[in-house]
Amino acid sequence: MPYIQKPDERKNDNTKIVNARVSEDVLKGLSMADDDSNQFDYSFSLTGVIKKALDDTLIEIHQTTGIDYYKLIKWEKKIKDRFETDAIQSVVTYDHMIPPWILEVGSAFNLIFKNYSTLEVPNIAASDSVSYINPNASAREKDYFNNNMKKNLSLVGPIWKPYNADGLEYSIKEALESLSNYIFEEHFMCPVIHIYVTHEDRDTDDLSMMKSQIIHYLKQHPQVISFRSCSKVNGGNAALWVDLKPLKNGLDFKILFDNVKHEIYDDVPRFENFDDALEAKEKQLIGTWYQAHKSLKSKEDLWLTQHHVDVADNELELIRESMNIGDWSNYLSSEINEPYFKFLYYFLISRFEKNIDIYPPKDYWFKALEYS
Repeated sequence: MPYIQKPDERKNDNTKIVNARVSEDVLKGLSMADDDSNQFDYSFSLTGVIKKALDDTLIEIHQTTGIDYYKLIKWEKKIKDRFETDAIQSVVTYDHMIPPWILEVGSAFNLIFKNYSTLEVPNIAASDSVSYINPNASAREKDYFNNNMKKNLSLVGPIWKPYNADGLEYSIKEALESLSNYIFEEHFMCPVIHIYVTHEDRDTDDLSMMKSQIIHYLKQHPQVISFRSCSKVNGGNAALWVDLKPLKNGLDFKILFDNVKHEIYDDVPRFENFDDALEAKEKQLIGTWYQAHKSLKSKEDLWLTQHHVDVADNELELIRESMNIGDWSNYLSSEINEPYFKFLYYFLISRFEKNIDIYPPKDYWFKALEYS
């Protein structure tokens, strides 16, 4: 019998009341046993019984799968603290400047959604009209998209299609990976996206695997609030309007951790214990983040230098007036948002210099920012 016992770290955890339905006879039996405890020289508490049962369940799951979910939760908090440092946030937070290398940011920091399941068989016909609102959406989000976005679809950016310029349909894997990249890249500027889920000329009653998979995928995507089939002029039942929410309020880390934890699950068989798997993944993440931070900050500094960010305030004022953006001029003129306007200006001006069209037009671009 050991004389030295390790402290139980669970004693320092925050607690939560658990409501559970259990057998009435079991509870009566425990109550009777509690009354007789002095006679038989034992003691217990219902809270202690529940805690032990929960702990034993986690231990059994660990023994069965190799995954220690208690340690995984502790590790998640540790990684979240690292992710939310100022250094990391300086390269993953882009409110009013969307750099050309934004997909590199998403890839390096696991912010592009990839933890999704696929269907074995199709369940939606090419001709079916679809409509969906995420049941977990807040009342504010539902109201915003129901009452505003349907009336102003000019906020939509370029169209995504599950086939190439020659009309050849992607594989399901290629299509969903492409759509994940597209959503990550476009949501910064467009709270509504326009996508095709099949060819326009395939409006038939036959079941469509591509359409079924994309619908199934969108219902899993954490940023998707709602979607609905388009009017005929916008693609009809072959296309969708999809409403997105920004990567804010912890949503970015949620996507990151969902992606990373499944990588850990796949890695578990390669390690002797779960602690080693967590340690290896942490080293990999921090190393990748460090290199990405260094590379992305270097790109940003070079880009800002090339575009002369030392523009005088009076020139910025002339730019605001020339852009004729109404109330947004006052908003961006505020002391807090002045830096954002500088970034925004140089993003737009670089596009003008290279004769790259801004879509949607700049006035709608500012309206789109209002949601974010």
